[in-house]
Order: sequence, then C-alpha cells, then structure tokens
Amino acid sequence: MTSSIRPKTSNTPLKIALFVEGETDNLLLQKIVEIVLADRRPALFRVISPYQPINNLIPDEPTGWRGVFRRIIENKNAGGGVFNQSIKLRDMDVIIIHMDLDVTWHSLPDATDNPGVFTFPTPCHLRREKRIDVSCLPNCSRLDDDVHRLRHVLCHWIGEDPPANRIVFWNPAQNAESWVVSMRAPRHPIVQAGRVECYNEPEIILSQLPKKVRIEVTCTDYKDKVVPLLNQDGWRIGATCRQARRFIHELKKCFRILGIF
Repeated sequence: MTSSIRPKTSNTPLKIALFVEGETDNLLLQKIVEIVLADRRPALFRVISPYQPINNLIPDEPTGWRGVFRRIIENKNAGGGVFNQSIKLRDMDVIIIHMDLDVTWHSLPDATDNPGVFTFPTPCHLRREKRIDVSCLPNCSRLDDDVHRLRHVLCHWIGEDPPANRIVFWNPAQNAESWVVSMRAPRHPIVQAGRVECYNEPEIILSQLPKKVRIEVTCTDYKDKVVPLLNQDGWRIGATCRQARRFIHELKKCFRILGIF
C-alpha cells in the first residue's frame, strides 16, 4: 500500500512522527534524521509514544517497547485496522517506528494483545560483570534473521506488509547504545571484530570507558556528548553497524519518494 505523500516546498518543515522507546533513543534518532536531511529540509518531530522514565509518573501507562506497541495498536484502530490510515497520523509526512532488537529476548504479543504469540531463539545473555565475556556473544550470523523476524512482528502490528512508503522501521541491534559504542570506542575489541551489534548490553562498554570519554545512558550525557559526537564521528555507525546502514538506506528511500533526494 502506498501513502498519499504530497510534494512539499523546501521551506516547508518535514513532519515526522516518532514511535520511540526512550528519551535517549529519541535524542539519538532525531539527530541522525537531521544529519541525513542535511540542509535540504527542516524537520518537525512529534513523539507519539510515552518515554520509558515516566512509568512511575503515570500509573498503568506502558512505556519502552510496550508503550510503542500500545500506540501502534491505538493508531491502527483509529485507521480501521490499518495503522497508516490513522486519522491521528494523516498530517505526518514520515513515520519512524523504533524497536530495539533486544525486545526479542521476550515473547511478544499479537495485534490483539494476546501474550506470548511471537517467540524467538533464546539469546546468549551476558552477566552484568565488569569483565566482558566475548565467548558468550550471540551468533552474529543470525542477526539479519532476527531483525527480519522482528520486522515481521511490526508489520503484523501495523496491519500491512510491506509497510506504506512513509513508514520506516528503526531496529538497532541489540539496542541503540551499540551505535554509540561504534562512535565512542571504535578501537574496542568487539567493535574491531565487527560484533558490536551482537553484544547484548553495549551500555556496559560505555560505562567502563575511561572517565574522560565515558558515557552514561542519560539525557544529559546524550545531549552533551552523544549529539556532538554524531556531528564528528557519525559516519562510524554506518561503517560498523549493518542495521545502521539499512536504516539510513530506507530513510533516504522514503525521502526520495518525498522528492527531497
């Protein structure tokens, strides 16, 4: 199914809806989109899904991947069973749906919220220790298959396969922190071995870096350290992470349909 995307003038802001798991993910994603757009068009972002940290502020409000799932289903229902037809999203030029690959550690519900419908091969969980056990890394050869399975679930949730032209999936492996590791620690053995996307907890690597370059997964560190790092070393993400190359390729394809590229 194609979307009814109309050509825009270069001065018109590009309206981009974000279904995103967390606050730091949102900061990273918006900056990447802006870099890809360069100066071709300004972007106007609208975050649809609730952030992870507000879980304690709004009782029973799902956040993280569950919040993304809830908002997808709400919009699918508003579109008569087709997410792309949601009246809540009709003014959006682009819709980006974020779901980290590490959600496949869980069993995922179907579109009617029946639990445990989608299951995935059991990953190799790493212990939260200072020592990184490289021998416990998952099989990187399975990475693309796992992403394919996750995207199949997303298509099931939104009610269309393939998704409409204006819908882009963002599926960092194993989560968005692997992209930050590829920029901040390009000489780390896991990055050098081409296995950073297979490491289940890349935030551990960031937290163990020397103090001057250490990054914590907080909004402050992402604003002060990660966003400037993207301007300088953002190219390293595409050079290191296959899912980064895929996302940028699909985002540019969407922009070409809009007549931007």
